[in-house]
Amino acid sequence: PVQPDGALCLGQLEHGTDGMREVVDGVSTVDLDGDVAVIAPIARNLRVFAGHAGWAQGQLEEELLEGAWWVLPGGPDIPSSTCYGAADDAGFFCDYVIQYLEQAGLSADQLAAGGYTIRTTLDPVISQIAKNAANDRVPTAQNGVANAFAIIKPGSTSHDVVALVENRNFGTGADPGDVSTNNVADVSDPFGAGSTFKLFTTAAAFEKGVIGLNDSLPNPKSTCFTLPVTNKYTHCYSVSNDDATNPDPIPLREALAISPNTAFVGLEL
Repeated sequence: PVQPDGALCLGQLEHGTDGMREVVDGVSTVDLDGDVAVIAPIARNLRVFAGHAGWAQGQLEEELLEGAWWVLPGGPDIPSSTCYGAADDAGFFCDYVIQYLEQAGLSADQLAAGGYTIRTTLDPVISQIAKNAANDRVPTAQNGVANAFAIIKPGSTSHDVVALVENRNFGTGADPGDVSTNNVADVSDPFGAGSTFKLFTTAAAFEKGVIGLNDSLPNPKSTCFTLPVTNKYTHCYSVSNDDATNPDPIPLREALAISPNTAFVGLEL
């Protein structure tokens, strides 16, 4: 570089900021001698470069004619400063990572200031496949339906989250498919994990040879189960199904699709 001891700062500033000098559309130089208290609220995605090169008048044009440079389309390629601007298959995962880091002790101000290299367990290929699958099942703008899809890679020392997606996109835009709450990572159901445990109940039953995929389960609309351990004060456990249709018995394949309560509680007990 012509000036290896110099520093050049580029960033995205609000249009009309005093002293801004636009380099390409949306990216301007930032005055490093300016007042930080003034610049910080109006600047995003700042990058500081050590050293810069310069040319005499007409020098660059001559070098271009000589073929000394590759000419590529210009424009900013700067990642968003928030998870709302992440790729459609990565927004929920990004928000999950931010929550994880804050719980680990990093403050929101520290994360906003940047300077950290954060390596995550996101698998871009699996994440995109999961996003496509979620959208294929339920359209992005489907009213009242959130088709969440989380993929965890099991391991002997850790269980890596490789994808967190749903049919909607993590964002705050006017698009009806945008949602600003993390439906995938944030469990807000007052009943907890709920029907997720039915998968584990079925897996345990498979392992013990209690049932096969083509077998059927008793599935009364409602019933009261006797618990495995009881005493004279123990009442039966009352369970009912919420489905409008209630096949009884129900094939296990269909039960896994519609998640009836009585069938799986009976299988567990």
